[in-house]
Amino acid sequence: MSGRLLLIPLALVVTAAMALVITWTDGARLKAEMTQATSAPAAAPAGQPADAAAGGELQAEIDGVLAAHPITFTPDTAELTPEGENTVGQIRDLLAKAPASATFEVGGHVAKTPGDEESGLELSRQRAEAVAALLGLGDRISAKGYGDTRPKAGGGDDRRVEITVK
Repeated sequence: MSGRLLLIPLALVVTAAMALVITWTDGARLKAEMTQATSAPAAAPAGQPADAAAGGELQAEIDGVLAAHPITFTPDTAELTPEGENTVGQIRDLLAKAPASATFEVGGHVAKTPGDEESGLELSRQRAEAVAALLGLGDRISAKGYGDTRPKAGGGDDRRVEITVK
């Protein structure tokens, strides 16, 4: 009977050793696969080109910068404030990483004011053009003034510049 009792702990030790070996080898393989997966660029969703996925990530980065640091102007002009110029510089750095095929639109918006709608459209266009010129992307960027025709969803300041990846 003592021989049988000796076999049970021996079987447990052998089983534990085999489990450790499997864990070490599979663990190393899993770690290698996870490292490869996190270092590889994200695949585009099915039916969407890879450039579109990259464009979505870039758009999110642009939106984040603009939410934290809006592009600002001297009141009633298309002259950027120093803070506005800093934000444009941050956006320019982001756009430099974009694929050469990417195009962009700078949309200028102003708050609703009593009076002439045309002056709001003109000011928003001038502001969009000023930002587009500072971004320096040539024919890859267009500027459009929307005036007060597109109020910001959810309230907030309608005076803004939006930059959209096309």
